[in-house]
Amino acid sequence: MAWAMTFTRNALALGVAVVLTGCSSLPSFTVDGVRDNVKYKEGGTSVNKLSIPPDLSAPDFDDTYVLNRVMTPSEAQAAQDQAIPSSIQASNAANTNALSTKLGKLADGNPALIVNGDYNAVWARTGEVLNRAGMQMTGQQKDKGLYAVTEPRSNTKARLIISDEGERSLIVVADDKGMPLNPQLAMQLLSLLQAQI
Repeated sequence: MAWAMTFTRNALALGVAVVLTGCSSLPSFTVDGVRDNVKYKEGGTSVNKLSIPPDLSAPDFDDTYVLNRVMTPSEAQAAQDQAIPSSIQASNAANTNALSTKLGKLADGNPALIVNGDYNAVWARTGEVLNRAGMQMTGQQKDKGLYAVTEPRSNTKARLIISDEGERSLIVVADDKGMPLNPQLAMQLLSLLQAQI
C-alpha cells in the first residue's frame, strides 16, 4: 500500500508540474493557416499584420472649425489671399464696387443676401469685408461655401453660407451648428455684410 501512496503522490506532482508549465511545452498546431505560437514576450512577429480591405473608406472629416488659436486680422487676410486665385484678386482690386446686393427672404422666411456675381467673386469679396463688417472669421471651407464667424458685440457665433446660383449668389446665416439663426439676428448680420460688399 505504501508503494500506491508513493505512486499517487508522484503522479499528482507530475500532473501539477505539467499544468504549471502551461501550453508552451505543447507542440504548436495550425488552424486556418495561423500558427498558435506567437512569442509575445520576445516581441515576435509570427502573426501577419492586419490588412485594410480595399473597399473600406475612411469617413469624411470636416476640419473647417478646428483651430489651434484665433487668427489675427493680418493672418486671416494672408490666408484669404492664399485661397483666392490671383485673377479674382486682380479683378476685385480693379473694381471693388462691381457686386450689387439686395436683402430678401427665402421661401421658408429666412433672410438672405442676394449678390449679383458668380460664386468665386462673391466668396472672395465676402472674405475681404468680414472684418470691416465687424465680424471675425474663425474658419472657412470654400468647397462648401462656409465662413465661420463671430460677431463680437453680440458674441454670436454663426456660419455664413454662400450658394452658387449661376450669375448670382445667395448668402444665408446659420448658427454654429448649421441650424437657421434667429431671423432678426440673421438680418442684422446680413445688413452689416451688405453695407461692406
